[in-house]
Amino acid sequence: MNEATKKTLKLLDGLVRSVRRDSRIVYMRPGPAYMIYRLDPGRLMSEARESGAVYQVGKVKLINLETLEKHLESKGLLEVMV
Repeated sequence: MNEATKKTLKLLDGLVRSVRRDSRIVYMRPGPAYMIYRLDPGRLMSEARESGAVYQVGKVKLINLETLEKHLESKGLLEVMV
């Protein structure tokens, strides 16, 4: 698997989800630190589209997490845990 493939994951396959009491879903991905998106699924997809991180390969829509994370960080929506 090349580096570009590693950075680009299917949204539901690449992120661990847990549902909070306020019914928001917490998306996390493993790495040197955890990147946490505390957004509802619709808002997360909307932010991904707005950032230009969503693209399609065949019938599968993929999200470039690096692009999405930069976008969320610029809007103050990304939390990094070390």
